[in-house]
Amino acid sequence: MHVLLKSLPLLVVPLVFAGCSGDSAKTEEVTVVAVAKDGAPRDGWTVSPDAPIDVDCSAGQASPSSRTDGMRSCDPVALHADVCWPAKDPGTLLCAESPWDKKLRRANAGGPLAPVAKPADAQPWGLELADGTKCQLRRGGGWGGGPDDSTPVYGCLSGDLAVLQMNNAPVIDKSKAKWTVKVGQIAANPDPRVPAPQVVEVAKAYFTGTEG
Repeated sequence: MHVLLKSLPLLVVPLVFAGCSGDSAKTEEVTVVAVAKDGAPRDGWTVSPDAPIDVDCSAGQASPSSRTDGMRSCDPVALHADVCWPAKDPGTLLCAESPWDKKLRRANAGGPLAPVAKPADAQPWGLELADGTKCQLRRGGGWGGGPDDSTPVYGCLSGDLAVLQMNNAPVIDKSKAKWTVKVGQIAANPDPRVPAPQVVEVAKAYFTGTEG
């Protein structure tokens, strides 16, 4: 995923503030399992006819959004190799670009894959905010900064918006049943004219996992 960062003038995008959505009182947590235990795509998921990508999984990194063992993040992550399930053939994987388009790309790891454990604290792969905005966990690359020395962590798929981390605080506030995040605009270079971030409720959070 590449997030296009535009220069000023800034866009004004309506957001639903925390406590004003009228939705259910709890953030829905979804675990995406795109590939079955036998390494075949599950119903609704398709594999791209494009040639497989070559990836390096030698670091043994777990996919950051996985709630089960066996999910991998391989290099280069810019080729969407950070959410990968084991496929049928040894040393091959099926990697997904996003939780919403249900498309997989075959990847060759070039050798046997050692077991990998789930991360200690899985980060959602994607977030759906209370107004329907979709935001996806950052995959490397050069981004601009947000206001107040904040760091973009999730790029939103519409406008120039990102979910921001403020002063090393948790990206997602899970202190209540309805999670919240801070959403703001980003620019190629931090700009004092960028509006302050807004607190927005998270309607749905997507994680990943393997079939039990």
